[in-house]
Amino acid sequence: MLRLAVKGGPFMEGQILLKTKIDIPPLTGKVREKLKLEGRFEVENGKFLRDTTQDKIDNLSRRGQGRPNSNEIDEVVSGMKGTFKLENETIRFRSLSFSVSGAKVALKGTYDLQRDALDFHGTLKLQAKVSQTMTGWKRWALKPVDPFFAKEGAGTFLRIEVTGTSKAIRFGRDRGNKGQ
Repeated sequence: MLRLAVKGGPFMEGQILLKTKIDIPPLTGKVREKLKLEGRFEVENGKFLRDTTQDKIDNLSRRGQGRPNSNEIDEVVSGMKGTFKLENETIRFRSLSFSVSGAKVALKGTYDLQRDALDFHGTLKLQAKVSQTMTGWKRWALKPVDPFFAKEGAGTFLRIEVTGTSKAIRFGRDRGNKGQ
């Protein structure tokens, strides 16, 4: 079903639960331009199909658990869920959450299918303190700032943004506080 809306092949595999309303007006153009969906989804035991993306997820889990050098943390499975509305070739996520061992991400935002443009803002909560996400001298240098990042029951709490395209995703700190 998602192939009707999204260009390219799948980026993730796993078990999906999808509950949605679908509206396809009279087809006088491309299905993607007319398709309307509204609903929610949940992915369990998700694994990213691109090695570079899965490596980033593995690294997030390592750092989130405070074990940045652990080779034992590999091929991490993730969970993802959200509520969405697709209309005019734009998917608006009212909520989008993603979790792996040691880390939880909560986002809101849009994905413009026509321009392949991501614009998400939200929060990242790590189990580990910010100093525990690093190695060597950085680990010790960051210890004094741990209390400033420990909020809302997390060892590290950050406001983040996810922007760019599906092929060139940019992750960064959200300094505009547009998120949650």
